Amino acid sequence: MTRAYLTHRLIEEVSDRLLITCGAPLAPMDMTMANIVVHHLLGEDFANQLDLAVHYAVEALFQSSQLGGDATLKRFAAQHSDSGWAQSPEHWSCMAEDSAVRLNFSTHLPKETEH
Repeated sequence: MTRAYLTHRLIEEVSDRLLITCGAPLAPMDMTMANIVVHHLLGEDFANQLDLAVHYAVEALFQSSQLGGDATLKRFAAQHSDSGWAQSPEHWSCMAEDSAVRLNFSTHLPKETEH
């Protein structure tokens, strides 16, 4: 789960950077609910440490490359933005919104079983 969360957060952070830089996200969806679920499962302290690791990795990626200022990337983002990229999430299923899935954060695990 840790590796999956790191990958998820990396995609989310790069997506946010591309939205700022190019005007179009890599993954045009709200990942807040997924983050809340994983933070609950991993524990806040450990999940926050993973978030910080991703933050530093993305900072290094964008500082050490021209990823954010590349004209080809900006053209690619503009092309997909113009073709309805923002409407893509409407066609993707979301388990958090699926009526068969219920999230209940009112119960707490004992401290020794949170990780």
